[in-house]
Amino acid sequence: MFIKLSEKEMKFLQMLAHGRCSIKNLDNPNRPSQMVYGNTHLEADLIGIMGEYMVSKALKVPFDTSIHVEGDGQVMDLLYGPYQLQVKSTKYKTGKMLFFRKEELKADIFILCICITNQALVEIAGYITKEDALIKGVNMDLGRGMRFVIEQRHLKPITELEQVSRDII
Repeated sequence: MFIKLSEKEMKFLQMLAHGRCSIKNLDNPNRPSQMVYGNTHLEADLIGIMGEYMVSKALKVPFDTSIHVEGDGQVMDLLYGPYQLQVKSTKYKTGKMLFFRKEELKADIFILCICITNQALVEIAGYITKEDALIKGVNMDLGRGMRFVIEQRHLKPITELEQVSRDII
């Protein structure tokens, strides 16, 4: 189910995306400006921020509003009790979680969001634990070289993650 962000939320997320993208451009003036997976760098930052924001809202955990050059280092976007979460976001309704290599899976739980920026819509497609991701993920070439891919059919509903945390926290 897609959830619509308010105009105020969307403006805030757009400003944050601009900040994150700008500082990366300042740090690397020769950064390639070509499209990345069909998105500009700014669009990619906005899609990622929208997903992180929606997950933080759904799980009622703090949202990271910092702006820094190094990014998240492919580890943690959010903390949920004892769990480190990494949020992956895509603009494709049938999108998959993509990693350059299997070794990038360092967080405890991975969550996929589908973001439609021009309509301010976000859907949390589901989550997968690191253990399941390592088993169910496959190496696949989607046209931009080999990636470690986890398909949506392997994801569990975010409501199940909420129940797991109630049992632990």
